[in-house]
Amino acid sequence: MKRFYVVKKSLSVIVIFLYLLLLYPSNASTNISEKIINAHSLIANEYSTHPETEYSIIKSKQLKSFNSNSTYTLYTLHPYGYMILFDRTNSLMEACYDAGIEPPISVDDNNTYYYAGPGNYYQFNNEKFVNVENNKYLLQNQINSLREIETMAQQYEINKFSLLFSIKRAVSIISNNSDIASVNSTVSYSVQPSYFSNLTNFGDNQEGTCTIIAAAMLFGYYDVYVNDKYVSSVYRSGTGTTESFHQLLNSYVYGTGSRGGIKIRDACPGFNNYLTSVSVSSRLYSIYSSPDNARNKIISMLSTGRPVIASMSTTYGADINHSVLVYGATVNASQPVSTATFRTHYGWKDQRYSYVVSAGWFYECGYLDCPSSHSYGMWKDTGPTLHQRTCNYCAYYENEAHYLFWDNNLKKCMRCKRTGTISYPLFYDEGQIS
Repeated sequence: MKRFYVVKKSLSVIVIFLYLLLLYPSNASTNISEKIINAHSLIANEYSTHPETEYSIIKSKQLKSFNSNSTYTLYTLHPYGYMILFDRTNSLMEACYDAGIEPPISVDDNNTYYYAGPGNYYQFNNEKFVNVENNKYLLQNQINSLREIETMAQQYEINKFSLLFSIKRAVSIISNNSDIASVNSTVSYSVQPSYFSNLTNFGDNQEGTCTIIAAAMLFGYYDVYVNDKYVSSVYRSGTGTTESFHQLLNSYVYGTGSRGGIKIRDACPGFNNYLTSVSVSSRLYSIYSSPDNARNKIISMLSTGRPVIASMSTTYGADINHSVLVYGATVNASQPVSTATFRTHYGWKDQRYSYVVSAGWFYECGYLDCPSSHSYGMWKDTGPTLHQRTCNYCAYYENEAHYLFWDNNLKKCMRCKRTGTISYPLFYDEGQIS
């Protein structure tokens, strides 16, 4: 079973851990170990998908790497869940925060286990590596492939760690709280997390049609929250969509040809033909000219409340080639792309749905936007400073200050009809409200 994985750690946690390492050697006392455990608990809570729950560490177990002498540590969490850290940089490689989840390996098991990245857990038996989840033995070419993927994932974390700071810089930051504040600017964006984390109604990917599944979930979201033209009621199942809707989109993308893996850019014409057929004026666009451009676009769209679809690749350290729906991000404001993680829905049946993955895995994204002008709804009062209107199709929004249209005699905003008092804005922006 695939699980919930993470490949990133923010500056705050790096600073804490480096400080502990500098002050306390590896043969430290039990009290010192507890302090390090507490620092690791901060990592668990920083990327929790359940912010209402406070997580702490219960037990740990060290896992070996396929490469050199690197190691990982598996932690079980209270009240539930687990996480796996890459020991060299203290990076969070994998975690699951769902109630009732069991770790892939028991921390009470005294046998030696190997970890090769998210979803890959092995024992060495009879001179062979065997997967602990399906009991299948690895062939030599599979071992070589896993080593390559693991090396890329580890190197990504090592490079990122070096990029963010040296130990010397970490010590200086620890001694200066203002410096900590200047580099520890972690920002999170989330679009209807309760909707996506509980989304179980969607098509069944039996033919490598993950890009189609991701688009179907995107259209289903827009149908619920933006405009009910996106998906006909006959293709709805609860808050999700049906297998028939998945097959309908397949017909627009593949026609009568064979189905299978397809890039977002190649599927867009079919998706847009479908949108035209249901009288939706927005279009699905893709960005793929550079991985960083795609990652920046994902962050930009999420920051304005709009989910996207995106594709990952083993070329960039992912464990598979796969398209997903992205509905959240956590970034460090100083280096948003190099430090980002994305909250995703994988679109897999009979498995866990929500995964947190490294932004570094992605190379292409698809997003909804109107091709020319937007079709706005009515201006709505959003508080004493601003009113807002939202596009009826792509969910783009624009804000405007009340004072620009304030009738002082009537004490009323002539755009949104707000009455009473108003405030003058320090700034206002454009984007979307989810």
